[in-house]
Amino acid sequence: PPRSTLFSLHDALPISIYIDDEEYNADKLAKDIAMSRASLYKKMQTILGITPTDFIRNVRLKRAAQLLADTQLTINEIAGRVGFVTPRNFSSQFKKMFGVTPSEYREPQWEASPTTPDGEARPMK
Repeated sequence: PPRSTLFSLHDALPISIYIDDEEYNADKLAKDIAMSRASLYKKMQTILGITPTDFIRNVRLKRAAQLLADTQLTINEIAGRVGFVTPRNFSSQFKKMFGVTPSEYREPQWEASPTTPDGEARPMK
């Protein structure tokens, strides 16, 4: 499916409102858009080729990637802000999606900076 479909669906669905709610799931999404869980599952599979649960997780992880790139929040804070109960599960799912850990993902953004996120001088390599 084209990427534009994913983004237009993301905009139309209430996931971003509940992104920090770890209990927000496919059942709640189906209820929010007045659709049965089975119908939602069929439509998502047809349009995107993924389950509603995968879709919600992907939206959460893409938001986490934005936060890693644009903020200096800790990985634990980001995990909570995107609805993951444990930082360990967040890191595991993030690595599955992006092929790197959240720390590795963030590293290139900060390597160019002469200071650490706390404002301390970076050690020379």
